[in-house]
Amino acid sequence: MRLLHQKLAKKKLKEDQLKRKEERKEIVYILRKYKWLVPRSMPTSLFLEIVKTAKLKGNHRAKINKLFIEYFSYKNFETLLNLVEKWRANPLFRHRMKIFHDCVAVLRDTPRNFNPSNVILPTLITQVDGILSDFARQFGIRTKRKDKRKWDEDFRNISNYDKDDESLGLGNDVLLDILFQTAYPEQLLKTPFSFNRHKILHGEFTKYGRLDNTLRAFLILDFLHLASTKGKT
Repeated sequence: MRLLHQKLAKKKLKEDQLKRKEERKEIVYILRKYKWLVPRSMPTSLFLEIVKTAKLKGNHRAKINKLFIEYFSYKNFETLLNLVEKWRANPLFRHRMKIFHDCVAVLRDTPRNFNPSNVILPTLITQVDGILSDFARQFGIRTKRKDKRKWDEDFRNISNYDKDDESLGLGNDVLLDILFQTAYPEQLLKTPFSFNRHKILHGEFTKYGRLDNTLRAFLILDFLHLASTKGKT
């Protein structure tokens, strides 16, 4: 009888693990569609709400954006501040913490008739740029950034440290294929989206200043934190 119970328990455990894996795949699929990363701190209940919203008919980009915004802006961006604080011990982030704290402070203190994302987003993108350069030196990526295809391949090989974690692949996709998507002056992007480093920093895009884009930048920084520490912190 004990052996039977053990077999049934193992079977139930495997079924539960498979179910969680399938649920995670579904979440990753939805977030990839709407150009979001997987926040490690986000509660399961919110992920389930995102899945529920995505299953409704139509395009639900605005609704899913709102779910992320409500989560990170809770108690005047306390959730976002907690996310940023986790980077403090990371050598790639430590000397940049004042910048990140200032960005959160601007979000918290800006009057409603001003748009803080117009200022914060370009600042965060420059820090992503700097951290990528430091990351390359830390992990010995010798390929020049100009060779985007090879550099991206080298970066993915290191940052995707857990091949079973699809959220890492998603982080790479949003970073390399959306934010750092190849762009040329006055030409349309292959994947049209306002969250593009080249179009923003070179002044071609002027309507990038949205809170959802600012939060994407913070989540990319969090992804770089996890990738540079192999998820240990």
